[in-house]
This record gives sequence, structure tokens and C-alpha cells, in this order.
Amino acid sequence: KSYTSQIGVPLSLLGIADGHQVGVFEAGISREGEMEKLGKMIKPSIGIFTNLGEAHDDGFSSRDQKLIEKLKLFGTAEKVICRKDTSYYEQVKAQLGGKTLTWSLTANADIHVEWKDGEIKVDEKRFSTDFNSPTQLENLTHALVAALQLGLSEGQIQKGLNLLKGVPMRLELKRGINGCYILDDSYNNDVAGLRVALDYLESHKQNEKRTLILSDILHSDKEDEVLYQEIAELIKSRGIDRLIGIGTQISNHQQVFDLASVFFNDTEDLLTNLPPFSDEMILVKGARNFQLAQVVNRLEEISHGNVIGDG
Repeated sequence: KSYTSQIGVPLSLLGIADGHQVGVFEAGISREGEMEKLGKMIKPSIGIFTNLGEAHDDGFSSRDQKLIEKLKLFGTAEKVICRKDTSYYEQVKAQLGGKTLTWSLTANADIHVEWKDGEIKVDEKRFSTDFNSPTQLENLTHALVAALQLGLSEGQIQKGLNLLKGVPMRLELKRGINGCYILDDSYNNDVAGLRVALDYLESHKQNEKRTLILSDILHSDKEDEVLYQEIAELIKSRGIDRLIGIGTQISNHQQVFDLASVFFNDTEDLLTNLPPFSDEMILVKGARNFQLAQVVNRLEEISHGNVIGDG
């Protein structure tokens, strides 16, 4: 479930009980003025600024304005944990001043971090993990730094890491027809989410061939020409073998995609003219209103049960 909204945050805060020592709350916004209200509700003592992506860009006049609005969450925070080797760190520092507690893989920061196969090193402390995509490791590093600031021991933190599992409903890996595997992310679509899904796809090696089923990206503040050129470059950099595009916007810009590809006006058109699939990894990534769950259902391996008739 999601408890990051104007309704979700109060519901989450109502769960605080007398015996709790620490409360962890996530806050998200889609337009101006929302974060200031959430900040007054949560009143955090420690903050984590996770990232500044493209989600909800259309609700703000600019990315800079969205950043300023996000940082209003941390008015009461004594420290705000953030990654230093980002394009927006200097703006964060300008807004928060001496509150920032920085970590970095490359830059000179308060905390030095290294990501190695199966390990995250935070200064001299080492933690093992099965997660391996850059997005997952970044999220884990934010949590590790916060846990260390709260005084948890290495042993306590490692015990928690050992219990972590992937979140269901988003990025579910399913068995498909004809020896395929399906990575199901058919509930929302933006460039940042596409990067995450492609990272996740790269971490699964069941089949070498990779197909991306992608709908139009809605609610972006970029011109379509710029947006789909960026997507084309992203797809090319991740070694996708075949693209199946759904929607009029992506179809109108099919010339920018330099790989085997086919395009359909809508989901019904795709289901009527479904191409063949065999021994491949299939990432299904689409905005909710395209109802790509129908495509996932068509491609998913069917497990037949026994039925006792009455005849």
C-alpha cells in the first residue's frame, strides 16, 4: 500500500503507539503547497532526501520549484541525509545549509560508501546484501546511514538486511509462455520508473533475449521529441533486443528507436495482433490506463488445476 499522500501520511501517523521509539514516515507530493502541510504533520527530527526525479513534474512550474517544495518537509529536522554525487546536491545544500549529512561513492562527503558484489561498505562498516541494482543499493545506503545515525549496531542492521525482500505488486517476476519470464510493472510509467525497471531486468539472467513492452509516457513536462529520444537512448544503453510500443505518442516517434520494433495504437490492437514470444525476458511497463495487466495475463504461463465435473 502507499501512505505518502495528504491522506496516507495522517493515517500512518495515527499508528504511533506509546511503546514506539522511532517512527519512519514517507512523504510524497504532486503539486505546490502539499509538502509544507506534511512537514507540519510529521515534524521529523531526521530526514532522508531520497532523490529528485521526473515524477509529477507536470504539477510544478520547474524541477527547481519541485525541489524547493520537497525540502519544505525538513523544517524541524536536525540532520538531512542526502547523496552528494548528484546534479542537484548544491541546490539542496543552499536550501538546508548545515543540516545536510552527505554520503557519496565518488565525491568528498561526510560518509564514504562503496558498492561491491554482495556488499555495501559505509566508511569502515561492511554489510552484505543480495540486492544489486543501482537503485536498490542507493535506497539501502540511505537506510544504512540513517540506521547508523540512530545508533543501531552493525549486527542489528545486518539482521534487518537479511530479512529484506522485494516489494510485491511492483516489478513482479512471473513465468511466461514458451520459456519466457515476465517482469510485470504495468501500473505506472515515467522515465525514472523505466530506469528502475531496466536495472531490475538487467539483474535477471534467465534468458538472454530482452523485449520491452512500453506504453506512452503520460504527464511529462518534456516535449515529445525530447522525451522519446531520451527513452530511445536509455533503451539502447540497456541492451534491449526488441521494443513493442503501445499508444499514439510513442508510435508517432517510432523513427527514433534504433532496434527491432513494432507499434500499436492501443492495448486492444496489441492483444489482437500479439507477436510471438519464446525464451526471452519480457518487461511490461505502462501507465495504468493502458491496462497492460491484460497483456501480462495473456503472456503468463497457465497452471491448470483438476476439475471434477457433474456429468
